[in-house]
Amino acid sequence: MKSKLSNPTDSDISLYDALKNNLQSYFLEPRDNMKCDLLESIASRCKKFVDDFNKSGDTHTQKYCP
Repeated sequence: MKSKLSNPTDSDISLYDALKNNLQSYFLEPRDNMKCDLLESIASRCKKFVDDFNKSGDTHTQKYCP
């Protein structure tokens, strides 16, 4: 088997390429199916944090950046 993999024939190369493509799509499919929307509560907290930070003005910048 090891020698077969080390010295593939032309037909083996096309078989290996097809197998590689099938395996890539097989392993990537679960990742694509696991995407989800951000919960509204998390999104609203992030927005509130950014809004509060922006309202605070330059006081934080001056405090940490002399």
